[in-house]
Amino acid sequence: MLNKNIAYDHIPFFWSWFFNKGLQYIGHTTSWDEIHVDGDLEKATFIAYYIKNNWVLAVTGMNWIVDITTLKEAMANKVLPSAEEIKNPDFKISSLLSKINLKCNSCKRGG
Repeated sequence: MLNKNIAYDHIPFFWSWFFNKGLQYIGHTTSWDEIHVDGDLEKATFIAYYIKNNWVLAVTGMNWIVDITTLKEAMANKVLPSAEEIKNPDFKISSLLSKINLKCNSCKRGG
């Protein structure tokens, strides 16, 4: 627009509600090596990580909106851990909040 070439580098996302269930999707991929699921698919409370070459390229989830939002911010701030780290049973999505905050504060200071 207006002869300006500006890169669009936002993380793609969408969400939908159906049958009182919230579905969210962040990132983008057309192929993956594996899908790692955290949660319970049958109860429709899960996060599924689309993984390729040990990196999470996209995430979908149902009824975990806060965690999906945290993962989106981690992607945007380039602090999302490797797939190996995410698959560790001790991994907590909330552990990303401090990394996101540090990165965001650094950006605001210009560093």
